[in-house]
Amino acid sequence: MIRIALLSLIALAACTAPGATPADRAELSTIKSRNIAPKLSPEDLVTAFQRLCLNAPRDRAAHEAALRAAGYVPTGPGATQVFLVDDKRPDIALTDTTCVARATARTVQAAQAAAFIRQTYPNARDAQAAGLEHAWQTTQGTIATRRAFEDGVNTYWLILIRGSA
Repeated sequence: MIRIALLSLIALAACTAPGATPADRAELSTIKSRNIAPKLSPEDLVTAFQRLCLNAPRDRAAHEAALRAAGYVPTGPGATQVFLVDDKRPDIALTDTTCVARATARTVQAAQAAAFIRQTYPNARDAQAAGLEHAWQTTQGTIATRRAFEDGVNTYWLILIRGSA
């Protein structure tokens, strides 16, 4: 069963997170609130998840460097690190084994995510999904979806948990 405790650690941090460098705090302070968990099309969320989580380096330091190179800014150091960007790309949260792409919930996101999983991983198996909308075991690990109501916003998460295949 997927450990929901790990997912609960991915509480997305406020932009003034302690521990962020002064340069990062300066950049974070200019991010428009509408670009935190932004509204984007279901296709764009799945594409970003594929590029920024599934196809990202497995090494955490290399993954963080790739996110920075793509314009993302970390909210601070820690076991769970959240990366934000001031445009319509999703927020990204990382742990050593998990990558999450998060955006404002929109219609058709669940169907788009499920279609992507079926197409990309035809041998994916349904997994235990307590606390999650859906989960699949794939060759990359567990891929799951989750809906959450955070700070007055309904959000949709695409989650990769490596090492759980």
